[in-house]
Amino acid sequence: MVQAKSLKVGGQSAKVFQDIVETCDLLLTFGYRPVAVLRYGLDGVRKLDSAKDRARQRQEISRLKAQKLLTIQKIGAEYMVGLTERGSKEAFRLQVLQAKPMPDGCVCMVVFDIPESQNRLRQSLRKFLRYAGFIPLQKSVWISPYDAWKPLAKLFDLNKTSQWISVYVSRRMDLRI
Repeated sequence: MVQAKSLKVGGQSAKVFQDIVETCDLLLTFGYRPVAVLRYGLDGVRKLDSAKDRARQRQEISRLKAQKLLTIQKIGAEYMVGLTERGSKEAFRLQVLQAKPMPDGCVCMVVFDIPESQNRLRQSLRKFLRYAGFIPLQKSVWISPYDAWKPLAKLFDLNKTSQWISVYVSRRMDLRI
């Protein structure tokens, strides 16, 4: 589940990776730099910043390829970028870590019954759930106030662990009459 070289949430590589996953262009932002604006003009500063951003983006894409999260093929004059299986898992992991809060009273619940022969998987799942903001109700029942059930279910399917792990959206019921 959690790999030693996972992308850091909010890190530059994670941002570029998610932009590729969502097939969106990066939004360019320009800081307040009056000296550069006076010297090069606003359009000149935008061109400089754009060139720097493209160079940073190329560097991060190379890093993501080296981490085997992306595949890049040149077809004619265009490049085709795709996700590897590891890249797909990483994309779902990042989605889980950036999930929005659930509506009031609802929680995302993960219940698992992993065989003793898969002890390492059980340990890495618990570590991942803790890292993703889940808290244990029992050793094999974890809850989170974040809406992470869709990417979790997809992640468990990709990892071929869904026979042992179930994800639920649950509501706490008030029994006061």
